[in-house]
Amino acid sequence: MSALLSCEEVVIIELPSAQNLITIESWLSSLNETQTVRVSQSTGFSEELQVRPVTNAEVVIQSRLGIILRFSHTNNGIYASNSMFAGEVGQEYRLRISIENEPELRSDWERMEDQVAINNLTLVNSFEENDPDNAGEQFTIFFPKVLRRDPAESENYYRWVFYKDRMKYTEPESITVQDDRLFNGSLIPNDFRAFGYNEEQEIIVELQSITKGAYNFLSLLKEQITSLGTSNGTTPANIMGNISFQSDEVNDLVLGYFGTVAISRDTVIARP
Repeated sequence: MSALLSCEEVVIIELPSAQNLITIESWLSSLNETQTVRVSQSTGFSEELQVRPVTNAEVVIQSRLGIILRFSHTNNGIYASNSMFAGEVGQEYRLRISIENEPELRSDWERMEDQVAINNLTLVNSFEENDPDNAGEQFTIFFPKVLRRDPAESENYYRWVFYKDRMKYTEPESITVQDDRLFNGSLIPNDFRAFGYNEEQEIIVELQSITKGAYNFLSLLKEQITSLGTSNGTTPANIMGNISFQSDEVNDLVLGYFGTVAISRDTVIARP
């Protein structure tokens, strides 16, 4: 009798460790308020936390005029300005961050663009929807419609932000940006059917004037996030923002963006 013996060779594949990248989110607004900056660090897929807050940074926003706005860490990598501050239309600002044992991080200069007013906020395309909690009952869904006139003398870029009962829409799909290439100088109606409200809910709409760089960054971010998993989706990749290490010896990519937003706001209650 013969026996067939076999052995299996165990192959250990060493996977490259994920690069820990600094991620920054900061939008300096024209409203007189506490401004915020979020600083975090990405981690490997195998780690329990995919994002680790950075809590030991020195954070300032600097204007071309020499004004320095200082920040202090509050919690979870969020830094709040030490005083109320309103960005000034026409002025340029940049973000500077120092993290222990790292070269300084610095953004490009960002101009606060001219504020564009909301001309009118109304409700449109309300419809009845079946109430899942009460058989045979229906409730009304309302959608905001906004009129605003685009300035004809310049290229303009916008971001729309929506709040429901003071709670901001933060889902990736809610990133809504526009440029005026097709409607420069016109009075434009905007129907926002992706943002539904129930009766008596407060609708707050912000029209944010942003730079071309911020528009391009947000457009790429939304395209990548919302197309993942589709047959024609964008290949996942890190999106380069406008922040970098100030050292020739460090070429690590910095994720995120520092931008300025000149804000117009309007409010309406969802009612027939």
